[in-house]
Amino acid sequence: MGSAVYVSPLFPKSEDSYGKCLKFKYKMVGAGMKSLTIYQEMPYGFDKQPIWTDEASGLTRYMWHYGQTSISTISSFRLSIVGELDGRPGYLAVGVFFMSQEYCSPQPVTAQKACSRNLNSSSGFIVSPFYPGYYTNSLTCTWVVTAQENHVIRFQFQSFSIESHPTCANDYVEVRDGGSHWSRIIGKYCGHTFPPVIESSSNALTIVFSSNEANTRTGFKAYYHTTPGASHLLRLIKD
Repeated sequence: MGSAVYVSPLFPKSEDSYGKCLKFKYKMVGAGMKSLTIYQEMPYGFDKQPIWTDEASGLTRYMWHYGQTSISTISSFRLSIVGELDGRPGYLAVGVFFMSQEYCSPQPVTAQKACSRNLNSSSGFIVSPFYPGYYTNSLTCTWVVTAQENHVIRFQFQSFSIESHPTCANDYVEVRDGGSHWSRIIGKYCGHTFPPVIESSSNALTIVFSSNEANTRTGFKAYYHTTPGASHLLRLIKD
């Protein structure tokens, strides 16, 4: 296993918009190439977040492919381009980067899966795409948190601003009690009111964020940690 990494210089914040569209071309050639991922890193203690990814297995060999992704420009930022290899021969090429105004839909469409992650650490943060900037339209992101056996997961929102709707039919955060999309639903949340603190009844929790084709907000930041004990009933803990 190996990787090739390029880190950009520090770009300044935009004075005329909260987001831009990054456009580029790329190719991945050879049996050893696995994937290409772009990360955005912002200051103020935020971890770098994956914003675009593609896998070599679905590409036509030796041909250039065109990609694009939104980036948040509410503050200075860096981009990291990471190519993953499995040890066999292979190479990647990326070029013709330029930025246009406003957010854009990811290309290829499957590149949005960059925001979905499986999390196995005992604690950590989950943030909506481009947080603390505005999330983009037409996104679906899934985080599955898994703790060790005989542990439960406590999940608490620290920032929350999602497009409002009486039934959360537009943009929303959905939390499920288990490790899949079919696990029992705990709650579906939107608007500006903080959801209650959530504790799982097992060692897995699934969080889904979805946005439709109109209107955006700053999204959410949440903290989770695992703790010993197995609940038989889900508890919504109100502080």
